[in-house]
Order: sequence, then structure tokens, then C-alpha cells
Amino acid sequence: NGKGTLQAKADTRLDTLATEATVELTGLALADLQPWVAQAASLDVRQGQLDVTGKATYAPGGAGDAIGF
Repeated sequence: NGKGTLQAKADTRLDTLATEATVELTGLALADLQPWVAQAASLDVRQGQLDVTGKATYAPGGAGDAIGF
């Protein structure tokens, strides 16, 4: 619907690529996600709005990368 907004601000270490970011998603119309929801579940999304604020992290490692939110 073109009304949702996503804002992010991140700090990344160039030597390791470790990253910490603050993320804010507001006004995402859930009905717009219906085509993807229908592929994964027997669910009909008709209305609703999603707002999310959080901190995302990425830390590369020898045994595997760690990703968090």
C-alpha cells in the first residue's frame, strides 16, 4: 500500500564485519503479505498493521555466523 516505512541505522566494523543495527518498521499492512502467507499456512490475512522496533546483530565466526534480533 506504500504507507509502511523502514528505518535502520547500523555500525559495522570493517575488520570483522560485525554489525549492530537499530531497526524500526512501522505501518506494514499485513494484508499485503497474504500471497506469502498462503504459501506457508492455511490462513487468510484480511487486515492489520505491523510495527516493530528492535536491535539486529551480526557477528561472523569460525564455526558459523551469529545473527540476532
